[in-house]
Amino acid sequence: MIGEIINDKYKIESVFSESYMYEIFTAIEAATGQTVVLKLMKEEMAVSAERVRVFSEEIKNFASLSHPNIAEILDLDMFEDRPYVVSPLISGKELNFVMKEEVLSLPDSVKIIQDLAAVLQCAADHKIENRNINLSNVIRKKDGHVTVLSFTLPRLKLITANPVKRNENAGIQADLYFLGTALYELLAGKSPIRKIGGLHELWDMNLEKELRIRHPELEPSQQRKIVDFIRKTLTREMNQRFNSYEEFLKAIADLAGDFRQANIRNKVSRQMSMASHIVDVLNNKFNSTTTIVGTGASEAVKTSKSSASATVLKAVDAKTSKEQQTGYAEECVDGNLALSIQGEDLSEEENGNAELVSPKSAPYLKLVKNTKTAKKEKKQTNEWAEEKNIMKSPVVIIGFILAIMVLLILFW
Repeated sequence: MIGEIINDKYKIESVFSESYMYEIFTAIEAATGQTVVLKLMKEEMAVSAERVRVFSEEIKNFASLSHPNIAEILDLDMFEDRPYVVSPLISGKELNFVMKEEVLSLPDSVKIIQDLAAVLQCAADHKIENRNINLSNVIRKKDGHVTVLSFTLPRLKLITANPVKRNENAGIQADLYFLGTALYELLAGKSPIRKIGGLHELWDMNLEKELRIRHPELEPSQQRKIVDFIRKTLTREMNQRFNSYEEFLKAIADLAGDFRQANIRNKVSRQMSMASHIVDVLNNKFNSTTTIVGTGASEAVKTSKSSASATVLKAVDAKTSKEQQTGYAEECVDGNLALSIQGEDLSEEENGNAELVSPKSAPYLKLVKNTKTAKKEKKQTNEWAEEKNIMKSPVVIIGFILAIMVLLILFW
């Protein structure tokens, strides 16, 4: 097929992918020179006129949908009694290949499932009965979002010309069941469905094991929440399942939110633990009062006149344009030293307790020595040194000896 021209409109360039029903190529559109994806039904599949008719109807239904996560249909036609469909070339990788090449994190997996759920909900709202999705028909783009190229025809539907229509609730439950198995596969790297069909009896235990191996960053409580969430899509107890797309999407958003909050708490806890450890080490080594300025803080920390100063540590995440505060930590340290991360200017204070700190492009540790305390300690050191020098003076020693001799004569 490489180099062949389809209906004088598309020149086949290369093999893009393949499925059990279709041959998928990249092609050049003669009219525009645009690179497109052409999906052509295999000859052995196109023998059935009923299969061709169902395929054409499903593509027309898919083309009627308008959604950011659904690929646009450019053309639908026949070539040598074989139907084909043309869509734009989307840069990215097929989702089934992505899962084999890398371990997707929980946030990335949740983003993919949310996109797929939005597509299924859109199709359900437009009364599209067949909305089965195969992960090989899903392209994951560089920004992490996905695009569904087409729905997959169920093989059982082709058995009869007039298949029995499922009710609306059964269709929603089938969609949620697919989303649960897809999330399982994204996190575990393998499907919970057995090769001979049916859900694996020990899927929950297998998932917990894979989460411990593939996602060590997840805490045990988070792993249990993931298993419980997927169970609500796979359980046979219908009263324990999600009842709608909205309920499912809200629950998975809460799951992702809990994960983000736990990560923030853990990150701050690790930073504070490290800072406290360094402070303890420095306090054992130095005996001078210092003041430190925290990153992003709007006020300088002033030292106390009667005791060692305390420091407020404050870390503000300013990654977004709204400068949203994503987390902070405060801690007061009683002792000779306080520790923080320096990144802004600190002008010299009037009472001389702080030195001028020059700005840096990256955060760094800065110890600012207390001027008054340093002078006091220097004065005490000088006095002690003078006292020791007096004791070593020859005049003092001779006088001390003469005094002892006078005492001996008087009491003799």
